[in-house]
Amino acid sequence: LVSAVVSFPALLTLLLAARAAVAYSVAAVYAGKPLAAGDITLLARRAWPRLAATYALGCAAVAAGLVAFFALLVTSCSTLKAMLYPPDIVVCAGLFTVLAYSVVYAHTIIICNLGGVIAVLEEVAGVSALRRSVQLMRGQTHVGLLIFLGSTIGLAFVEGLFEHRVKTLSYGDGSSRLWEGPLLVLMYSFVMLIDSMMSAVFYFTCRSSSLDFLDEEGASVEELEMMRADNSDAVR
Repeated sequence: LVSAVVSFPALLTLLLAARAAVAYSVAAVYAGKPLAAGDITLLARRAWPRLAATYALGCAAVAAGLVAFFALLVTSCSTLKAMLYPPDIVVCAGLFTVLAYSVVYAHTIIICNLGGVIAVLEEVAGVSALRRSVQLMRGQTHVGLLIFLGSTIGLAFVEGLFEHRVKTLSYGDGSSRLWEGPLLVLMYSFVMLIDSMMSAVFYFTCRSSSLDFLDEEGASVEELEMMRADNSDAVR
């Protein structure tokens, strides 16, 4: 909890700006019109308010789901226990509630990640971005679940290595493993970069599958040219 509170300012600024830059970079690759680093930086700065609003709404949705999960878990288990059901039935009900929440949580994260990309590449934010995300995801939910599963496993693996190799070995028995800390941080950053890239690729995949992206070359080029024109006006 303490680490989450300490890292929240960097998460709200640097990470969101980096995600916006990655989304613009992927869009430029799809359009075949690479953008300069300065253009990407300025575009990311302009898209940050929309991305921040969408991210805050996503965090609120996840928090609300977590509260509803705990309330449902306590209510269901307490009700079954009061009705004198066997402990096995109570445990099964709790496990079923956890499984249902896991599915809902995974879908929520996928919608929020795709909504963040939409907030960057389209002129929408907040509820509109999340609604657009739900519309684009139709028929492609399994792809999003695979991306979420891969990213979750990768991040959990690196976090586990950090807990074992750096915290436990460095401070538990006195062995020095501090040199592995920066390496694991780099690995964690790489996994997050891949996750951001896959979210942007997933956005274009959903657009093409929903027939909203019929002319891949022309549409993307026009969008990036509009971005460049807006960027030039902002610089002037």
